[in-house]
Amino acid sequence: GDPEALEKESRYNPNEIIRLLLRDLGPKTAAEIKNELCDLVIPAEDWNRWWQTARAKVKKDTKVESPKELKEPFRLREKDVPHEVAFHKALEAKPDVNATIQMVYTFLRDFPETLKNQEFKTSLEARLKDVLAQENLNDGQKLQLLFFLEDLHVSQSSEKIVHLLEHMPALSDLVRNTQVMAGQKRILQKTQKIRKDWIEIYLDLIFTIDQNMIRDFILSELDAPETQDLLKQKLGSLHLHPFSYPEVLVGYLKKIIDPKSKLPFATHEGRNDFFEGLLILLDHLEQKAHHRDLAKKVIGLITGDRYKIVRDIMQHSSLEEVKEYLLLATKCDTLTDHDIKILHSLGEVVYPELARLRKDKDKPTSDDQVIWSTQEGYLKVQTRIQQIATVETVINAKEIEAARALGDLRENAEFKAALEKRDRLQTELKLLSDQLGKTRVLTADDVPSDEVGIGSVVHYRDEKGAHHKLTLLGPWDADPEQNIFSFQSKLAQAMKGKKVEETFEFQGERFTISEINNYFDQKL
Repeated sequence: GDPEALEKESRYNPNEIIRLLLRDLGPKTAAEIKNELCDLVIPAEDWNRWWQTARAKVKKDTKVESPKELKEPFRLREKDVPHEVAFHKALEAKPDVNATIQMVYTFLRDFPETLKNQEFKTSLEARLKDVLAQENLNDGQKLQLLFFLEDLHVSQSSEKIVHLLEHMPALSDLVRNTQVMAGQKRILQKTQKIRKDWIEIYLDLIFTIDQNMIRDFILSELDAPETQDLLKQKLGSLHLHPFSYPEVLVGYLKKIIDPKSKLPFATHEGRNDFFEGLLILLDHLEQKAHHRDLAKKVIGLITGDRYKIVRDIMQHSSLEEVKEYLLLATKCDTLTDHDIKILHSLGEVVYPELARLRKDKDKPTSDDQVIWSTQEGYLKVQTRIQQIATVETVINAKEIEAARALGDLRENAEFKAALEKRDRLQTELKLLSDQLGKTRVLTADDVPSDEVGIGSVVHYRDEKGAHHKLTLLGPWDADPEQNIFSFQSKLAQAMKGKKVEETFEFQGERFTISEINNYFDQKL
């Protein structure tokens, strides 16, 4: 035949091509359909877009039975089966309540025109009422069933929804546990209209809801003049405690780096704070196997578009901030030696004096450059140095030799990966060895007794009277999850040297020191 005509017909009428394929070759999965048509009929570069369109049309084809699971095949029916008939047949299997809710939602979303059939509409209403009458339904299931009935214009449905929402104590949990995303949004919209505590509910959910689209909806609703200060206060905790909600921090930074963004912290200072939080987070993600994919996203964000985010951030950062970024970056194993060199080069473009500082890095350091550490932190770094020098370097050398034996080093991905690992190990070993030479083990006598300094346990209160507590130690002992902060952090520097009842400012807020204790006294 005519291949050009076949491609043209496939683009204009994709479900007919699928019908012909199923008629001639029998049931086929999505992967098998791709094997038959990709490149031969539809060019590979257009396949994903074409299949998305074809899949939507095939789903509405009454002569094609679409699979419920990805690995199941599409089947050609002997005759057309109306969507209503197929839906009723599926319901006859008596799925559980959650499955019924999902089926009804998906069906009404894909085939809203079926509600014009009054007989079908009446039978669906009866089915939903039967399910609603079951015992042991939870509030979330009742709400979603009532939403369907409200869409069918069943009397009293709206009133029952309002009554449920008004008297529901744990509404945040209900939203999180609702399986249909459209149902989550609908609950929130109605809550906003009928409950006075909707702002607290939205603030509670903004970090803990899994679906990004729902989080974006909550964000847009709270980003209003009357609630923006509360939203900003909530979002401010993200970069102060980046480990708490890592996915949210990464997602929010992506939003505020857009020059057109008007969201809270979409300022040069706000972006700088979140970028610093991102680098602190990356070091943490590398230690957690379950966050490996998120770590890759962070690397992509940093290195993407020729390190655009780094260039933009550094352009509006102080010299001290750029130094802090570079210090944090060197702690991240997933940033290659090449990445680190580029970050330094970008910093030197903005602050040429950084190049001189790099050349002078081997000169004796001042007291301000001393790295403080507890005995435990010091031993931990010593152990890490020994691990690299005597174990990981030896293993890596064997990996290089094994990869070299595979031949063709230009196309040998294993060999290149092994060499990159060697560079990372050598960089980390040199960095830790250099830092160990500048380290001073902290003792009780080093901790000032009457002002905030290294080794202090600081109690302070905000302007609302809320109490806070943190411990200031060296960078190796820092653990923000336990409220232990590096003495080099911005928060520590803001309170450095302050005495009891003196105030300090941090990120536009004023705090008062209420008590200062010695870290070593706490250990006794």
